[in-house]
Amino acid sequence: MSAIEDLSFTLAGPTTDYGYTSFGSDVTTPGYVTEDGTVATCDANSNCTYTFLHAVPAAATGTYAIAVESERLENILQGTTTAQQVESGTKNQVVYFSVDGSAVQSRREVVAKANCNQCHLALTGHGARRNDPEYCIMCHNPSLTDASTRAQSKDPTILAQPPQALNFNFLVHRIHTGSNLAAKGANYVEISHNGRVDNFSNMLYAPFNGEGAPGDTQKCYMCHVNGSEQNLPDSANQVTNGQYYINPTPPVTSACSGCHASKSEAIHFQSNIGSLGGSTAEACDVCHAAGAQFAVDAEHAQ
Repeated sequence: MSAIEDLSFTLAGPTTDYGYTSFGSDVTTPGYVTEDGTVATCDANSNCTYTFLHAVPAAATGTYAIAVESERLENILQGTTTAQQVESGTKNQVVYFSVDGSAVQSRREVVAKANCNQCHLALTGHGARRNDPEYCIMCHNPSLTDASTRAQSKDPTILAQPPQALNFNFLVHRIHTGSNLAAKGANYVEISHNGRVDNFSNMLYAPFNGEGAPGDTQKCYMCHVNGSEQNLPDSANQVTNGQYYINPTPPVTSACSGCHASKSEAIHFQSNIGSLGGSTAEACDVCHAAGAQFAVDAEHAQ
């Protein structure tokens, strides 16, 4: 037997880059809004309808995404001495829709869940509810930090520190760099629910080497698809990153500084960031674009 424990819908957009859309003054989550789907109206045939309480902003353009997560409590081995209750999540579904009549533009694909599961087997986070990078990035967007959970800590040292960036590409690169961060004078520590300290600075990325050799992280194809590591996200949003040398962090710098975490590398990034036409611009593509002398795919080739 099982019973649904949680059903939620998350709305975010535009798909060109999540992170800075406001869905109302009452929404505390940055760049997205999540609502409880368990209060949906259902008919006698269990066909259910839920109407979002928060609307897409009136001036919105392009494509937005809506996704679902759910979790069930499964009662297994009933009638035995090992009877227990376990959590079971369902597959995250993400649906894209146009808000202005323009052609639907799905979110760019950077990594694939199947690639993640070569190592993780069945990637899940936050219990059993979240299991697909396509969904993760809706919340782990450029404006997301651990500010709200950091405030739950009782440690004055932690409370005095600036929030940690939780943008997906920065977070994933930092976690997989793990124990190699120390040699760069860096770490990756986030404060989770109830003030719990999650320190990923001793993680080993070791699909090829049991000791987690740093060379392993150069195999970009282990996670990325269609050479996406070479597609520098220079038109994307800046990242709120209070614990990094450069804050806010331009998008290419954010992605690359996840692994290239030293102060000297930050100076290299900074020297290639400027203001042009009234907005922040990065010159990374001059040297690191596809076909350039120090192209990303060439520099990471094994």
